[in-house]
Amino acid sequence: MSYLSGLATSPTHSGNMILIIIGAVVLLVLVLTIIIEIKTQHFDLITNALLIIFLIVGFYLLNLYISHSSQNTETTFTEFSAENKN
Repeated sequence: MSYLSGLATSPTHSGNMILIIIGAVVLLVLVLTIIIEIKTQHFDLITNALLIIFLIVGFYLLNLYISHSSQNTETTFTEFSAENKN
């Protein structure tokens, strides 16, 4: 239960899960498009699906980069409190 509550309260994890689900659906559609219509390959549909997958991966990596860069702090609480005493 704690994993689900953490997932629900963290925007980074929620966004990543949404991107993973959408990416999985697009990947499934791409595979089915290639397998089912093997005689007539629709290159525009395949290209669009690959473009969407690359965009989703890009947004996923951007979300990870932003979340990790915002968590880096250069000062600690003790350094901050020492600066206020001056």
